[in-house]
Amino acid sequence: MDIAAHNVANLSTEAFAPLRADGSQGSVGSLDFVDEFVEATMLAPIAYTANASVARTAAEMQRALLDIRA
Repeated sequence: MDIAAHNVANLSTEAFAPLRADGSQGSVGSLDFVDEFVEATMLAPIAYTANASVARTAAEMQRALLDIRA
């Protein structure tokens, strides 16, 4: 989400090369505003929810393991 916000905020900057989530940088002028908007408003919340589910499951598994060993 931070990267999408950065790219949208700098869209009108001259010779701006957008950042990518994998740490790479796109070529100058290759920013697609629609893709950035979709990622920021639709995909990022889904990713945050999935990450929270993984963290919750890991905590439950750790708790269960400690219960077994006690």
